[in-house]
Amino acid sequence: MTGMHFWIVGMVGAGAVESLQFYGAARHARRWPWRGRDRPDEARFTPLLLSVVIRLFAGGLLAWAAGMSHQIAGVFGATLTGMAAPLFIQQVAVLVPLEPLALRVDPLVEQAPALPEGGEQDDAR
Repeated sequence: MTGMHFWIVGMVGAGAVESLQFYGAARHARRWPWRGRDRPDEARFTPLLLSVVIRLFAGGLLAWAAGMSHQIAGVFGATLTGMAAPLFIQQVAVLVPLEPLALRVDPLVEQAPALPEGGEQDDAR
């Protein structure tokens, strides 16, 4: 398979998950999911469409990356990778902290006691 094949099949897998979620949302709301009761129809359609496009892109990108690095070899692997892409990205985002290293305090490392005003430690302990 070429990189483009991995990309397309990954997008198909992500599209399968998106279509199941759309069906569930439409069935639950008994109308189109973007139609709010108090909002005009256009208010929620664009963000919904954008999120679907981003998820399809992520599914294709992850399947392409896995396929080109020989982590998956065929259509089945690319489809499952595309299906799992949103969950994978969510889990990686949880693991990777967003604050700079300089601001992070490690709870396992004991903090050094503050020095007295003179700047020297008392050795008379």
